[in-house]
Amino acid sequence: MLEISKQLDKTINNWINHHAPNLENIESGIYISEFDDSNSDKRASKIWIFEYNNSLYLSLNKNVKEDLLKLIKKTPRDFLFSDYGKYEISKITHDYGYYVWGPTWELFAEEKDWIDINLHEVEILSGDEIKDQLDFKTFWHNYVDCIKGFVIKKNNKIIAAATLLDIGGGFVEIGVDSDQSVSIAGLGSTVYSAAGRWAF
Repeated sequence: MLEISKQLDKTINNWINHHAPNLENIESGIYISEFDDSNSDKRASKIWIFEYNNSLYLSLNKNVKEDLLKLIKKTPRDFLFSDYGKYEISKITHDYGYYVWGPTWELFAEEKDWIDINLHEVEILSGDEIKDQLDFKTFWHNYVDCIKGFVIKKNNKIIAAATLLDIGGGFVEIGVDSDQSVSIAGLGSTVYSAAGRWAF
């Protein structure tokens, strides 16, 4: 694994602070950004837990804080970020009407380390063109309200797509799918690579 540069570390910490503003270090390796129902609409998620550099960062509604901290303190990290952890956290949040999605990976890269994969011809589409041309029932990991789309077509039909979603704070997320009925190697990696290169 490549060493994380100071610049990338700063970028990741900015991303964490964007998702969980005004973090408070409540004990060694655990940082919390809490909110209540009066300002929950300003948060991307009702609950968000992220592990980076052996520390946990949490954005959560204060109504689940105490129970969630008890769970975190008694649960090994690899269990916390698993289906078991998702189930245990959902048992806490269930009473408040929301559930847990995940765990998911968040991948960060610097431009100098980005690897271009050019196995197929990629067409770049605007957000409006993506809305008009992409079947979101098939390509459901892609974003309807994207800033750009990157597609591979066969016989004028989209067989792979990646879309960029502006998530604020100078960051974008990449959604990617390929048509599972088409057996061609490198479709997903090619559109993903093109989206990442464009984002840089």
